[in-house]
Amino acid sequence: MEALVRDKGAVVGFEPHDIHAMFKEMDVDGSGEVSFQEFEAWYVTSQHKQFKILQAADRDSDADSVE
Repeated sequence: MEALVRDKGAVVGFEPHDIHAMFKEMDVDGSGEVSFQEFEAWYVTSQHKQFKILQAADRDSDADSVE
Protein backbone atom coordinates (compact mmCIF):
# COMPACT_ATOMS: atom_id res chain seq x y z
CA MET A 1 0.00 0.00 0.00
CA GLU A 2 2.78 2.42 0.91
CA ALA A 3 4.47 1.72 -2.43
CA LEU A 4 1.25 2.59 -4.25
CA VAL A 5 1.00 5.85 -2.39
CA ARG A 6 4.64 6.69 -3.01
CA ASP A 7 4.57 5.69 -6.70
CA LYS A 8 1.13 6.92 -7.70
CA GLY A 9 0.40 9.61 -5.12
CA ALA A 10 -2.94 7.86 -4.51
CA VAL A 11 -3.37 9.13 -0.95
CA VAL A 12 -2.31 12.68 -0.23
CA GLY A 13 -1.99 14.12 3.23
CA PHE A 14 -1.52 10.86 5.12
CA GLU A 15 1.61 9.65 6.85
CA PRO A 16 2.71 6.03 6.27
CA HIS A 17 1.60 5.04 9.80
CA ASP A 18 -1.88 6.46 9.07
CA ILE A 19 -2.11 4.44 5.86
CA HIS A 20 -1.01 1.25 7.62
CA ALA A 21 -3.59 1.82 10.36
CA MET A 22 -6.39 2.30 7.81
CA PHE A 23 -5.30 -0.78 5.88
CA LYS A 24 -5.20 -2.87 9.04
CA GLU A 25 -8.67 -1.63 10.01
CA MET A 26 -10.03 -2.50 6.53
CA ASP A 27 -8.33 -5.93 6.27
CA VAL A 28 -10.76 -7.64 8.64
CA ASP A 29 -9.82 -11.19 7.67
CA GLY A 30 -6.06 -10.52 7.93
CA SER A 31 -5.38 -11.75 4.40
CA GLY A 32 -3.06 -8.87 3.55
CA GLU A 33 -5.52 -7.71 0.91
CA VAL A 34 -8.63 -5.57 1.14
CA SER A 35 -11.62 -7.02 -0.67
CA PHE A 36 -14.37 -4.83 -2.04
CA GLN A 37 -16.66 -6.05 0.76
CA GLU A 38 -14.08 -5.14 3.42
CA PHE A 39 -13.56 -1.70 1.85
CA GLU A 40 -17.29 -1.09 1.53
CA ALA A 41 -17.94 -2.00 5.17
CA TRP A 42 -15.06 0.23 6.31
CA TYR A 43 -16.25 3.13 4.12
CA VAL A 44 -19.86 2.97 5.31
CA THR A 45 -18.72 2.80 8.94
CA SER A 46 -16.32 5.73 8.52
CA GLN A 47 -19.01 7.84 6.85
CA HIS A 48 -21.41 7.05 9.70
CA LYS A 49 -18.78 8.09 12.26
CA GLN A 50 -18.18 11.38 10.42
CA PHE A 51 -21.92 12.05 10.27
CA LYS A 52 -22.28 11.47 14.02
CA ILE A 53 -19.39 13.85 14.75
CA LEU A 54 -20.88 16.58 12.54
CA GLN A 55 -24.33 16.00 13.98
CA ALA A 56 -23.00 16.42 17.52
CA ALA A 57 -21.20 19.62 16.50
CA ASP A 58 -24.33 21.10 14.92
CA ARG A 59 -25.83 22.31 18.18
CA ASP A 60 -28.82 24.11 16.70
CA SER A 61 -29.56 21.32 14.19
CA ASP A 62 -29.87 23.69 11.26
CA ALA A 63 -27.12 21.96 9.22
CA ASP A 64 -26.01 25.39 7.99
CA SER A 65 -22.96 25.80 10.19
CA VAL A 66 -21.04 24.11 12.93
CA GLU A 67 -20.48 26.14 16.08
